Amino acid sequence: MKKRILIFAILAAMLLGACSAAAPQTQDTSDLVAGQFGENDLIFIYNGSAYPLNSDAAKLLEALGEDYETTTAPSCVYVGEDKQFDFKNMSIFTYPTDGKDLIDDIYFYGGDFETPKGIRIGSTLEEVKAQYGEGEKVGSSYVYALSGSAKDLKSPKLTFEMSDGIVSGISFYAASNVAEQ
Repeated sequence: MKKRILIFAILAAMLLGACSAAAPQTQDTSDLVAGQFGENDLIFIYNGSAYPLNSDAAKLLEALGEDYETTTAPSCVYVGEDKQFDFKNMSIFTYPTDGKDLIDDIYFYGGDFETPKGIRIGSTLEEVKAQYGEGEKVGSSYVYALSGSAKDLKSPKLTFEMSDGIVSGISFYAASNVAEQ
């Protein structure tokens, strides 16, 4: 019980930090459990800083550098523009809220990026399953949804695209662009 309270307190602190204009926080991955998928698995870590989904994308974009192209489109769900920031080996998808671009999806398909549990492009399916469990096979991908169902469109997901048993793409997806019915 004490461990759950501690984990909840850490998550609450991270979420509150994500809502502020402060610099990104470092992420302690010691609470991540091999063979299980949980909420902390959806936090992208770059150069030791944590970038949770649904947080302001400005600090992540700053950390990644200015070498990107931006595509915009009117948001179907929010007031303003959805944006796509394309880097050499990664794309960041955002949605507008309160004058900020919030992270909806982080998708990488090359480079040295990895999940909090060390899965990267080139990892094997066996390595993915060892870190996250069985997952749900959808086409050539393995999907890990917080709700437990890849069919749940409103559930945040971690998706591993596979090619011949090797990870070829990884997506951290917030599912914030799904309109309420």
